[in-house]
Amino acid sequence: KTVNAQQQQEKVFCEGRPLKNTFNFASLGHAVEADGNCEHAVKVRMAKAGRRFGELRFNLLWKDKSLPLKLKLQLYHRGVISVLVYGFQAWKFTDRVVSMLKGFNARCLYKLTGRTVAQESRSPSFDLIKTLRARRLRWVGHVLRLDNSYLSRRVLVEVSKAKPYPRGSILEDAPPHDSVADLVDQALNRGAWSKLVGLLEK
Repeated sequence: KTVNAQQQQEKVFCEGRPLKNTFNFASLGHAVEADGNCEHAVKVRMAKAGRRFGELRFNLLWKDKSLPLKLKLQLYHRGVISVLVYGFQAWKFTDRVVSMLKGFNARCLYKLTGRTVAQESRSPSFDLIKTLRARRLRWVGHVLRLDNSYLSRRVLVEVSKAKPYPRGSILEDAPPHDSVADLVDQALNRGAWSKLVGLLEK
C-alpha cells in the first residue's frame, strides 16, 4: 500500500519529463525509504556485513585456533562491523532496530567465542550498541562544531529544537541543555565532549 501511495505523489519534472516516484532507493550506498523508516537500511547493511563475515569464515579465519580471541574480535570489528554500520548516523535506534543489531552481533560472535547466541546477546564480547551510541555522540559533536553552511549541521540543529527527544533519537545521548546554543557551546568544549563519549564506551 505504501509503495502504491508513493506512485500517486506529485511528479518532479526534469526538462519536461516526469521523474518516476520510487518508494526506496540507494544514495551513496545508503538505502533510503520514502516513509523515513530505517529498518530496510539496517537489513541491507546486515546482509552486506553477513556476506563479509561469511567470506572470512570460509577462509577459516574464525576457526583458526592459533589466533587469539582478542585479534579475532579486532578483525571482526574492522572487517565486518565497518561494513554493517555504514551510514548508521541516519538510523533511529528504536527497540526493533536495536534488537535486530543485537541479534546480528550475537549470531556472529558465538562463532568466534564458542559461547552461545543467548550469552552473546545478554553479555556480548563486543558491545555493538554501546559502541554505536558512543560513535554517534562523537559524530554529533563534530557536526555541531561545523560552520552553519554545512547541510548536516543545519539539519541537526533543527532536530535539536524538537525536545523532548524520542527514544532512539540521534540526540538521545546528548548532554542536558536548555537551548541549541547551549548544546553547541558544550560541543565546542572538545575535552568535555570526549569525556561524555568515553562514558558511553565503558
